[in-house]
Amino acid sequence: MRTKLAVAFVAFAALSAGLIAQAKPNFSGVWVMVPEKSDFGPVPAPASMTRTVTHQDPVLKVVSVQSGGAMGDVKIETTFSTDGKPQKNTVIDSPMTTTGKWEDKTLVLTSTMSMQGVDVGIEDRWALSDDGKTLTVTRKIAAPDGEMTAKIVMVKK
Repeated sequence: MRTKLAVAFVAFAALSAGLIAQAKPNFSGVWVMVPEKSDFGPVPAPASMTRTVTHQDPVLKVVSVQSGGAMGDVKIETTFSTDGKPQKNTVIDSPMTTTGKWEDKTLVLTSTMSMQGVDVGIEDRWALSDDGKTLTVTRKIAAPDGEMTAKIVMVKK
């Protein structure tokens, strides 16, 4: 009897550990860019960037404030869905449609944005460090004149 109980306990513990390991992260918080760890490729990096994220899955609300760089001083408010449903936003007077989905513990946001009549594809991959203190966003941008990749590393304030 003890052996069966011990086996059942070990099996339950293993299953529980697997479920915990696959839990989706919550990105809520105020995040500040770490310039020396970020890489914007050929585009001028902003001098500063802060993202305030409210994440109640499947809804992800993001308020980004940045100064300097290619876009200058700007505040952008967006709402995304993590369940694959398209979400429309307007970013710097341009329409953008995004679908979000989970790949394990990484959130993938795939967007199409129309800028001055040209469609631009954007893929953001959000990954949270195991300690929950570092958010890394890897961004791929595909435009008719080429592709680029950027990495934005942010720490929780």
